[in-house]
Amino acid sequence: MNYSPQNQVDMLLQVFTVNGNLSLPPIIILPERMYKDITYKKKPRNKLTTIEGLLRFFISEEAKKLKITNSVIINKVMRTLLKEASSQDRHAYRNFADAINLLIKSRSLS
Repeated sequence: MNYSPQNQVDMLLQVFTVNGNLSLPPIIILPERMYKDITYKKKPRNKLTTIEGLLRFFISEEAKKLKITNSVIINKVMRTLLKEASSQDRHAYRNFADAINLLIKSRSLS
């Protein structure tokens, strides 16, 4: 069944709605594991990550479950979630991105 782009956005936003409020997906993964998930098998990652990149990754994982692959839809959901996120949630994502970036920097030097 094909859904309109707006229906796909709404479906994805519903996944991130808790008690009637939009919220960022919880970070339940260690930075080391996330580094491995975003790194190609034989090529070390040199590009630093951002809050937006991490959020896009988590949204993409949920989108796959709903068979949504359109990057425009995923980006729209990402922007909406960031706009609605609390400063505490944004801070947690920033700290997580910083931890992953430290791994990227340390492993690109070795």
